[in-house]
Amino acid sequence: MMAQNGIELRNQTQQINNNMQTFKEYIKEGREYIGVDFDATLSHYTGWKGPTHIGKPIPKMVNRIKKGLEQGKRFKIFTARANNPKAVKAIKGFLKNVGLPEFEVTNIKEPLMSEIWDDRARQVKPNTGEFVGSKEDVIEERFADWLTAGLVGASTLAGLPFDAQAAKHHTQPTKHTIIHQGKKMPEYNINIKSDLQTVKNLILKHEGIKYHVYKDTEGIPTIGIGMNLTNSDASNRLKQVGANYKKILNGQEDLNDQQIMTLFDQDVNTAIKTAKNFITNFDQLDETMQNVLIDMAFNLGPIKLAKFKDFKAALERKNYYQAASEMIDSYWYTQVGKRSKDLVNMVKTLV
Repeated sequence: MMAQNGIELRNQTQQINNNMQTFKEYIKEGREYIGVDFDATLSHYTGWKGPTHIGKPIPKMVNRIKKGLEQGKRFKIFTARANNPKAVKAIKGFLKNVGLPEFEVTNIKEPLMSEIWDDRARQVKPNTGEFVGSKEDVIEERFADWLTAGLVGASTLAGLPFDAQAAKHHTQPTKHTIIHQGKKMPEYNINIKSDLQTVKNLILKHEGIKYHVYKDTEGIPTIGIGMNLTNSDASNRLKQVGANYKKILNGQEDLNDQQIMTLFDQDVNTAIKTAKNFITNFDQLDETMQNVLIDMAFNLGPIKLAKFKDFKAALERKNYYQAASEMIDSYWYTQVGKRSKDLVNMVKTLV
């Protein structure tokens, strides 16, 4: 009996080795493939209506797959429907109708599947247990690290994601002192209604945090929390926090948490000054409108913000409906995506 078990074990081991060798050969031959989910990824899905009910195609995903085929990529449909022959037949009919090959339909994940495109997937960093999450997730996790390190106060975690109703009111000018590396940084003397941290959280939600240089939506090299590396003072500011401008710009050096926080504090202060200079009645605006304007100032800078003349005129009249309309009727609105929609929605709450 023991001898028989030993033979079976050797056979299983040999089979595993053979399979691994086959996979290695397939990978060499470029036979890896991308698994594409079907419902809500390739076809519209509004709830289960039977195995043969197929929603309308999602053009953007269909085109993405076609482009991938042109680049020599291989695909399979990766769906729970794979165990139903009628559903598989319906899926292949769908593929044919949209001009795609009748890909294999499977629900088996195997080593040759190099990627999974799925509306419900949550990517995890290899061997860490950490999510590759949304901006809000990354920001909240990073804030937790900063809190532990003593770089920020506990109130920093409040309001993530942004909650306009949770903002604190200040009718008098408020001094904010930043403690960095055990030293007091310059104080902010800011006459705004909302808490400074509320403004910072809103900007962080939209900017995200990047330790390595990247290009923003306009192709401008950026780092940290939306720091524009083409600004004339960028080199000197990085030098002041102990970073090498050329190495940062060339991607040879990254920023750390403390450097990012110091630069961010400076940029928020600049954005507040820009917002206050943009409009004479800034102090009389609703706190939500102040927050929106500061976020826009951070994103656009003084020169681009100054071009929003009709928006400015609407704010001077406290016509928030018109202000929201002017925001929508701008190139900026389509350029920055979710950020502009968030800000417009905030303004609409004031109407």
